[in-house]
Amino acid sequence: MISEALREALEAGADRLSAAPRLVFVDGPEAARVARRRGARGILASNATAEQREAAARAVEAGLRVESADFGPERDEEVPTLTKRERDVLTRLVEGLSNKEIAQVLGISEHTAKFHVNAILDKLGAQTRTEAVVLAVRAGLVHL
Repeated sequence: MISEALREALEAGADRLSAAPRLVFVDGPEAARVARRRGARGILASNATAEQREAAARAVEAGLRVESADFGPERDEEVPTLTKRERDVLTRLVEGLSNKEIAQVLGISEHTAKFHVNAILDKLGAQTRTEAVVLAVRAGLVHL
C-alpha cells in the first residue's frame, strides 16, 4: 500500500521530484519501487518505529537518500558502468581524498579529477560524495 501523499502525487501525474513526497511510508517492495521511480528521497516500511521515522526525516532533510532494508536492493536497476578512471577516482573517494589529493595520486589535473567526481555522482544518482560512496558500496562497485 502506498502512502496517501505518494498516491496523490501519482494520480496527479507527478513526474518531477518536486511533486513527489520526500519521505514516504509503504507496505511492500512494489510500492517502494514506485516511490523510487517517482523520486521519493526516503522510503520506509509503514510499520517503521518512531525513532526510525525521525532519523529518516533528518537524513532526507540533510539531502541523503534513505530506504528501509525491508525492501532490499532494487533488483531491476542496472549497476552503473564506470570507466576504469572513474573506478580509480571512486576508490579515492572511498578513502576520503579531496579532488586535489585525487589529482595528485592519479597524476591528473584537479579539473579532471573534479570532472570524474561529477560523472560518478551523476551515474550513481548521488548528490554528495558521501552518498556516492554509500551507493557504490550498496551496488557492489567498491568494498570497505
